[in-house]
Amino acid sequence: MYLYNTTFKVELSLTNDFIYFIHEEIKPKIYAFDDVIGVHFLELLNVDASDGNTYCLQINFTDVTACNQYVLGYKNELFQQIYKRYQDKVLHFSSVLKSVEL
Repeated sequence: MYLYNTTFKVELSLTNDFIYFIHEEIKPKIYAFDDVIGVHFLELLNVDASDGNTYCLQINFTDVTACNQYVLGYKNELFQQIYKRYQDKVLHFSSVLKSVEL
């Protein structure tokens, strides 16, 4: 399993709008993408939230090819939508994680 994780730092005044935006506009588009087996939106609790809340959008894929297709086909569109709506009030970075089996 491969997980594409994007972490967002969101200004406090935009928290409710951002949560709604992810759940109502972004998650349905991600689920429409081929080979997505799960989408999770989580809040990080062990970080300083005095200047904003931190969230993770995690997308699970069956294999690396599906993950790469998402990155090439939709990731930039997602980030453009977020920047257009929130500009520098929502910061983000992404990483790809692979399940490690013993």
